[in-house]
Amino acid sequence: MRIKYSQIYVNTDVLSPIDRETWRVIADVSGVNSHSRVTELASGKGAFARYLAKNFGCRVDGFERDADFVVYSSGKAVEEGLDSLVNFRNVDVNQLKVEPNTYDLGVCLGALYIFREAGWRILTSGVKPSGCLAVSDIFCKKSPTPKEIVDVFFEEEDGPLTINDLRRWYGERGFRIVSEVECSRKAWLEYYDLKAQALHDVAREHASDEEILNEVAKAELEDQLIRRYGEEFVGYMTFIVRQ
Repeated sequence: MRIKYSQIYVNTDVLSPIDRETWRVIADVSGVNSHSRVTELASGKGAFARYLAKNFGCRVDGFERDADFVVYSSGKAVEEGLDSLVNFRNVDVNQLKVEPNTYDLGVCLGALYIFREAGWRILTSGVKPSGCLAVSDIFCKKSPTPKEIVDVFFEEEDGPLTINDLRRWYGERGFRIVSEVECSRKAWLEYYDLKAQALHDVAREHASDEEILNEVAKAELEDQLIRRYGEEFVGYMTFIVRQ
């Protein structure tokens, strides 16, 4: 892929369709404070980590495979005077190891489906038995689901997961759901509006580059499908769970 994620997300520090109110719910339910340690997988541009550090004084370790995002996150932390509280590392989750039973809260907002089993192992090993996990997961609202929706949004080998599939998934691993917060339609559209403008700018800048234009068209398909089918077929839920 020749288009960088840093180009796609140039207009936003938040890399998933999530309401800011969800951040507050995660903090309130998990009870983070200045004594808490938090780990975040796929920390992106560091927006949630900086939110926690700024508002609650907790320490946050963010792990992200995109080097551009790590550089950006670290720079913003310095700029905002949070670099003593947040630390970002450039690492692939599949190669990541964390110290066991270290964290009070483990977070993955928007990417667990990419590395579900590996990410889950890291979160559950790194977080204390008394701690919380906060995970945002995409789910299928209705079936049969249009094939183009399945191809673009659902990567599980056994087909799209429903909300009840996800609830059962956590339960089977010994966790109880203590709170659920669903992404609003407004947050979905705001997220895709910002991406759409960035993709438009990339296409204009590379108007004679067919390979990049094809990549832009592929990325724009996700936006088009959400606007056409998303409200009926695609949901996005943040689960806060405990053992």
